[in-house]
Amino acid sequence: MTAIPPPDVYDTVLQWVTDEYGIQGRPVVRPFWPGGDYQHETYPAGCVVIDNPPFSILSKICRWYLEHDIDFFFFAPYLTNFSADIPVNHIVTDTTIVYENGAKVKTAFLTTLGDDFIRTAPGLSQAINSVQDAHKPTPLPSYQYPDEVLTVSRVGQLDHYGIDLRISRSEVARVTRLDSQKTAGKTMFGCGFLMGRTLQARYAEAAEAAKAAKAAKAAKAANDYVWTLSPREHAIIDTLNKTHD
Repeated sequence: MTAIPPPDVYDTVLQWVTDEYGIQGRPVVRPFWPGGDYQHETYPAGCVVIDNPPFSILSKICRWYLEHDIDFFFFAPYLTNFSADIPVNHIVTDTTIVYENGAKVKTAFLTTLGDDFIRTAPGLSQAINSVQDAHKPTPLPSYQYPDEVLTVSRVGQLDHYGIDLRISRSEVARVTRLDSQKTAGKTMFGCGFLMGRTLQARYAEAAEAAKAAKAAKAAKAANDYVWTLSPREHAIIDTLNKTHD
């Protein structure tokens, strides 16, 4: 099933392709719509297909257009952009497009246009991202509380990293909002507690232990396998070096 890009994202891509490859005046065709059949679409002479085809059969679609000598500029999945062994050019962009069905897909492009086999397109990425950012809701403010304030989030972080902290009722004083929040008409969502010096020290020690546990977890997750090149692959690179030096 075809995921349709938002109209303003599509228009942004269309404008970039028009300016970058000078296709002004050439008919643009969009055959990939629900229920459409790209093989029986009408293609005017000199047209360019600029669309988002189904990713599951993208290689097959590219081959069909190549066989029929029809230029295209296709939205394509980012991670598998190099997968298909077909004579097309690869436009690698840093964009995650939110399609009209709600799918968020890291997207690159495949095209017959231009002479560059692989290239970046920072201008295209920036244009797409700017359009999408305009639709994002205004982010909620992030509140930072003094070290003397104990919130449920701060306690939850300790538990997340396996830190055992126990507090008696007499060590804290419940607070619904700080005096500094009154003028802004704000309160502490979920309330919190004020801590004395002794508890502050215990909490700080627990927080350091959580920080160390977090770092250890990250280090373990970063245990990547490093692939190496074989003598055969080094020979291929040597051939490339001789060709282009």
